[in-house]
Amino acid sequence: MGALGDRLGEIAAAAAASGALRVAVDLPSGLETDSGEAMGAVLPADLTVTFHCRKPAHGLRPDLCGEVKVVDIGL
Repeated sequence: MGALGDRLGEIAAAAAASGALRVAVDLPSGLETDSGEAMGAVLPADLTVTFHCRKPAHGLRPDLCGEVKVVDIGL
């Protein structure tokens, strides 16, 4: 995905503070796949649904990925 802009960063912060369940598809928005580094604002997830296999960021940043479910898509 890439870095969240200022406005999306504000929305991500509000969502994180809301107490609502947050689900990410593949990775939480704003999180770099290989290093697990935040690219500015990150929308932390309670649950991350990813495909085929876990990515390095899932292991490096469990605080941002939450529970990770791997879904087989037939690769």
